[in-house]
Amino acid sequence: MRHPVRRADLMRVNRFQIPIMCMTMVPTFVFCSASSILILYGQRELITYINQTPNLTRTALVNTGGAYLLGLVWLFFAIVYAWARIVSGRMVGAMERIIREMDMVIQGEDRGRIKARDGDFLAGLLLPRINALIERSRSSAPAPRMWKTTEVL
Repeated sequence: MRHPVRRADLMRVNRFQIPIMCMTMVPTFVFCSASSILILYGQRELITYINQTPNLTRTALVNTGGAYLLGLVWLFFAIVYAWARIVSGRMVGAMERIIREMDMVIQGEDRGRIKARDGDFLAGLLLPRINALIERSRSSAPAPRMWKTTEVL
C-alpha cells in the first residue's frame, strides 16, 4: 500500500503562524549571520597574529575553536526555530482547521462538536464558546452562561 506524499512537517506552517515565526526568526537569523561573520573575521585575524609565532598547535586550536563556535551559533538558531514552531503551533496551529470546520457548519453540513488537540492553548479557550454558539443556533434556545465575563460597572 502506497502512502500519499506529504510535505516535510519541519517547514509547514499555516498562515496564522507566519507572523509569529517571522517575529522570532528574522532577528535570530540576523544575529546568527552577524555572529558568524564576526567569528570568521576574528578567526582569520587571530590566525594571522598567531602565525607570527611558529606554533602549529595554536593555529589548529583556533581553527577547531572557530568551527565549534560557528556550530554553536547555528545550533542556537535551530533551537530558536524549534521553540518558535512549538509556541506558534500551540497558539494558532489549529486555527486554520477550526475556520474550515466552522465554514462547513455555516454552509449547513451537520457536524458534531469541533474539538481541539491537547496543548492547543487558544483553541482550547475558543472552542467551548464556538460549540455553545453552534448548539444555540441549532436549538434556537438561549444558551446557558458557561463562562465568566468581565462586566464594566
